[in-house]
Amino acid sequence: MTNQFKIGDVVQLASGGPKMTVTDVGNDGFGKPTVWCAWFVSTKDGGLKEENSTFPPAALKTVSV
Repeated sequence: MTNQFKIGDVVQLASGGPKMTVTDVGNDGFGKPTVWCAWFVSTKDGGLKEENSTFPPAALKTVSV
C-alpha cells in the first residue's frame, strides 16, 4: 500500500489538517508500511518551523497544491 505514495507527493490526513510533503516511503522498524511526511507551521514571531512525523498509508490522501 505504501507504493501509492512517492517522495514529493503532497498529502493530507484523511481527517484533514495541514498539507504535507512525503519525504520517504517504506516500512518502519516493525515491518509496517509507513509514510514519512514534513510540513511547516507558523511560529508566534512570524517565522516558520518544520514539523515531521510518520503515518500509516491508510491515514493519508493525495491533495492538489
